[in-house]
Amino acid sequence: MDPDPQLRIHWKILRDLDKRGYTKEKILDQLNKRSLDVTKYIAPQKAFADMVVSYFTQNVFQVGDVNANAMIALKVTLDSSVKLDALIYEFSRAGICVEWDYADDLKTQYLVFFTKYITRNFGENCKNYYSIASRNRSRRYNLASRLQRYYAASYAYYFE
Repeated sequence: MDPDPQLRIHWKILRDLDKRGYTKEKILDQLNKRSLDVTKYIAPQKAFADMVVSYFTQNVFQVGDVNANAMIALKVTLDSSVKLDALIYEFSRAGICVEWDYADDLKTQYLVFFTKYITRNFGENCKNYYSIASRNRSRRYNLASRLQRYYAASYAYYFE
């Protein structure tokens, strides 16, 4: 998981205000105290991940404002050797527009889903592909399965 820093702070503030009863100042203080740990231990792990799931915003919003309307998009980054053609085809059949491209270094590729498609049921849109690919237990099966699990887990963590 690698949400945009501004979005990660926003989600943490909203969650901790609501669920833990912390003040905004206490939350920001905790984030500042842990920033070196993030840089030292968390951020370097991205280089070794099979899949990096990133959330980012498509608009400017007030961090920590419970009424803010952050238009969230999802970016999934994978090794360039993973074959995505069939998955992209299934998304298009389901009417889901996805941006698919390679990083500048050509070592990784990414899928980007914009706000219109990022909903509670997004993981369900993988099911058709998931069931087709499960017959041969390919890397694509693992990708679709992990994409469903990561999305469900992150949605529950940040939005429930």
